Amino acid sequence: MKNIRIGKLAELSGFSIDTIRYYEKIGLLEHTQRSGGGYRLYSNEHLRCLHFIAQSKTLGFSIKEIGELLFLQKNRKDKTCYDVKKFALEKLEDINNRISELQNYAVTLKEIIDSCDGSNESAEKCCILKSLDSSICKEKTK
Repeated sequence: MKNIRIGKLAELSGFSIDTIRYYEKIGLLEHTQRSGGGYRLYSNEHLRCLHFIAQSKTLGFSIKEIGELLFLQKNRKDKTCYDVKKFALEKLEDINNRISELQNYAVTLKEIIDSCDGSNESAEKCCILKSLDSSICKEKTK
């Protein structure tokens, strides 16, 4: 397909028109030609790029990281599999670190929740709120 208008590109890619325009504005998606009537006309390459972006997003890559992946892809003749693997391994390490951090949050939150009896007393006596308040106060005094 050639000369796809933005509405069709949005339909085929699953991205909104505004998102496509945004990606074009920030350089994730290459600028496109315009028709005589001023419409943006996209190609299969734009659609392929949007699918690449979507796939990258599902793996947790940020917009900045997706830009770096697209750079690696566009310059793959000058890059090695090692370059790409190293980038992906760094992302995996980041994800694993965030998982560990979230697990720590969950343990702490569960402890706080378990300390609450859930009674109908006023929230002024709520040990969850007291615990959160004391944590904030401890952090500010350090």
